[in-house]
Amino acid sequence: MSVIIPITRMAGRLANLEKTFEECLVEKIEFILVHDEQDSETQIELEALLSKFKHINIRLFRKTFNSPGLARNYGVEHSTGSWFCFADSDDLPHISNLTRTAIGAQNSGAKVGLGNMSVVNGKHERLIESKYLCDRKRKSIAAFALNPAFGRFVFNSKEFKSVKFPKIKMGEDQVYVANTKFLDFEIFFSDLLLYTYFIDLPDQATKNKKSLSELPNALVFLIDALPGKTPLMRQFILAQIMKISLTCLYRRINLKYAIKNICKSAFKNPINAIYVLICLLKVQK
Repeated sequence: MSVIIPITRMAGRLANLEKTFEECLVEKIEFILVHDEQDSETQIELEALLSKFKHINIRLFRKTFNSPGLARNYGVEHSTGSWFCFADSDDLPHISNLTRTAIGAQNSGAKVGLGNMSVVNGKHERLIESKYLCDRKRKSIAAFALNPAFGRFVFNSKEFKSVKFPKIKMGEDQVYVANTKFLDFEIFFSDLLLYTYFIDLPDQATKNKKSLSELPNALVFLIDALPGKTPLMRQFILAQIMKISLTCLYRRINLKYAIKNICKSAFKNPINAIYVLICLLKVQK
C-alpha cells in the first residue's frame, strides 16, 4: 500500500510524521512524501528523517506546486502500491489499521475501504465512525458529507488512480471524494481507527482567513460534478454543497454565492438539506 503525504512549510512541525514512521511495523508499505517546496528548512528536516528511517520505504519528491491537491496528484502518479491512501504531515495515519483495511477490502472484492477516524481539539477527542454509512440511506449520506475526510479511506489503485484533485487550496479533498463516486462501488467497512485528525494547529488552512476565502471555489467544482452522477452520489454532493455553503455563510465568505447555493441545494433535495442542518447543529453542540 502507498501512503501519499503532501508537505509544505512544516519546518519544526514534523513530530507527527516522525511518530508515524516510528509506529510503522508494516513491511510492505510505501510512503510517498511530496514536498511542495516553499522553504529550504523543511527539505533539510525531511532529509534528516529519511536518514533516520532508512529501513522504511520512504520516497521523497521535491517540487513546487502551490497546491496540496496537485502535490497529492503527483504522489499518486508515482505510487506503486495496489492500494493507496492519503495523510497530512501534521496528522496521524494508523498504518497497521489502514493496511488491515486494505487487505480486508481486497479479500472481499471491494474497491474502497472505509474506517473510523478521531478528531482531536486540544484535550478533547471525538470518534467519528463510518459503519453507519453501510445502509446508504439519505440521513447517513447527509451525515457523512459533513466530514468525508479522505484519511479514513483506502482506495484500489487500479480503479482510482486516474481520479484527480483540483487546483484549489480549500475543499479540494471534498471535491476529490465526490469525484471518486465511492458510493457506486462495493465498500469494505472496518471498525478500526484509521486516522487521527488534529485541529487548531498553528498555520492550519482551516483557520486561515486567506485560505478560507478560497472555499467557494470548491462549490464550483462540486456543482460541475453533479451531472451524470447516480442518485446516491447526487445526494452526497448536494449535501456537500449545502455544508460548504453554510460554512461560507457562517464565516461571511462570499455571502451572495453561499445563499444562492443553499437555496439551490435545498430546492433540489429538501430532505437532504434538513438532515445536513440537523447534523450541523448537533456538531455545534
